[in-house]
Amino acid sequence: METTGNRREWQRLTLTEDALVLDDTGFELGRVAQVSGGGMLIYTSSEDAQRRLAAGRKMCVSIQELTTKDTITMNIEVVHTRTNCVGVRFV
Repeated sequence: METTGNRREWQRLTLTEDALVLDDTGFELGRVAQVSGGGMLIYTSSEDAQRRLAAGRKMCVSIQELTTKDTITMNIEVVHTRTNCVGVRFV
């Protein structure tokens, strides 16, 4: 059986525009770095944001594009954490 190095179901896109991630209280969790059809990578904005995005946590977040102020709200689950960034999947 042949295997490839890319196991991802969805292609990741790196964003060139700034987009903030806010929790349901309006607290800034960080900025979207990459996004795909299945989830996104968030660069956290603080240690408090990193704590709020603990692995396994399910929550509702809003993504706000800084230039236009357009906002979309979605449910996510944190699937992995690293220093200053977290990976989430859309649920």
